[in-house]
Amino acid sequence: MPVVYKLLFTLVFLFVQVLSPLGTAVAKGDDSELKAAFVRDQDLWLKIGKQETMLTEGDNVRYPQWSTDGQWLAFEKVLDNQKSELWVYDLDAQVTYKIADTTFPIYRWSQHENELAYLDQSVLKVVSMDDVFEGKEGHIVLRGVGQYAWLPNGSGFLVSTEANPTDEGWGDIELLTVSKQEQEANQTTHLYTLPSQTEDYFVISTSGFKWSPDLKWIAFIGRPTASLSADGNTLFALSADGQELLKLGDMLNNENWFQWGPTKHQLAFIEGTGRMATQNKNLTLHPFSWWTNKGKDLTPAGDVDWDFDWKDERTITVSRAEESRWEEDESQRPFPVLVQVDTKRKKGQSITSPMRGFGDFYPQHIQSLDTLTWVRSDRYSAEVWRGRSDGSQARKWINDIDLGSNYYERWDWRTVLSVYQPSDTAFDKK
Repeated sequence: MPVVYKLLFTLVFLFVQVLSPLGTAVAKGDDSELKAAFVRDQDLWLKIGKQETMLTEGDNVRYPQWSTDGQWLAFEKVLDNQKSELWVYDLDAQVTYKIADTTFPIYRWSQHENELAYLDQSVLKVVSMDDVFEGKEGHIVLRGVGQYAWLPNGSGFLVSTEANPTDEGWGDIELLTVSKQEQEANQTTHLYTLPSQTEDYFVISTSGFKWSPDLKWIAFIGRPTASLSADGNTLFALSADGQELLKLGDMLNNENWFQWGPTKHQLAFIEGTGRMATQNKNLTLHPFSWWTNKGKDLTPAGDVDWDFDWKDERTITVSRAEESRWEEDESQRPFPVLVQVDTKRKKGQSITSPMRGFGDFYPQHIQSLDTLTWVRSDRYSAEVWRGRSDGSQARKWINDIDLGSNYYERWDWRTVLSVYQPSDTAFDKK
């Protein structure tokens, strides 16, 4: 073959490889596009690709949270006197700003603007990052709030009140919406009244709220008193028009344990009561279909499921362990592996193999990068791993992060880790 034809053949081959799905998948898995905020030795760190940066020094930091566009990080500093402070970090300017003195706030970013809402002792406030530049404080949205969520279009909030004790027991819980226009007029719109006590449940407060992809349903947890909530809570779905309330099941008080599918209105959650995570915790799928209103149990007999994330509309990745009686000796408690579950066939396949004495927790899919991240821990130390969305090409990504909070083997890794999730609805930076 003449040299010129060999050269032409080589160029065409390389061009096809670049455009092929395999070439695209490799590019998507590139570490340089991954970024995470994590806590190490109680300080906040940032990792982008292979570069790590320490953002605080000598602080007690927890719950890092990314803004939708990935430009800002919100985090909490816990003080010695059981008070706390809410801070944000600007990745572009590499500057931190104090938002407020608080008492363990619940804070959430808007999906459409660089605005941060925070609930502090029943007072809901919101602050724009433009105002932060000018040293302004957050303005009050509403008082007497128990929980809240941003409305899907970012125009305001859905809030719940807390039930107040009465001579007959407990008062009802009101679900209200408040738009930006209503904030200025100090008005709200009533959506639904949730009775605190019925034959089927006892509820005096709620979790935050999550909308189905088609915005027709709102899922949330109803919680009884603190002592009862440790062992069981009620998962609800409310139609967005406030006309229909469904009781879906009983579960622990963990907002990460119920998630809508990415495209269809199907809700997955970890069903089961009892504070011990080693028993009676089953991955359940509620289809919201016209032909059935019954949830589908996806956990095999003899296993328990914990944190999970949707891979696609048919597949869920879950942290799964052998079911066991509670053992005071933690070395006797089984460790989990990551399993991908086909929700149609109810079949699961292990995709990770941690070494003996370690378990894999907290799977998170970064859809745009065809990447899966998770925490690997022996209960004394922890690190972050990454791989392709099917668990292949697994390797360690972040060494030595702090342990998440733990309550009877129910780990909350959100206290120490936040992997940035690029969003198709992310807004342009101002």
